[in-house]
Amino acid sequence: MLSGVFPILYTLTQAVVEYFPAVPMPGPESEIPLAVLDGFTRAYLLCNLIPKSVVVGTSQTISSSPWTLIIASLVCLL
Repeated sequence: MLSGVFPILYTLTQAVVEYFPAVPMPGPESEIPLAVLDGFTRAYLLCNLIPKSVVVGTSQTISSSPWTLIIASLVCLL
């Protein structure tokens, strides 16, 4: 590792996990807000970020292909 950020991040994450007594059970009060946030972030990704990054490509064939948009959005969601 070249940077000290990652070991500090992992150490802090482990400390937070150890601090909590138990993982809360999934329920509507925790899942619904997270599902809404997930929906908005995926919609933003698919409608704003992916098309701009594909359209500004140097190859005219790739930047004008709808298949490129589909594949790029699929790769970003994985």
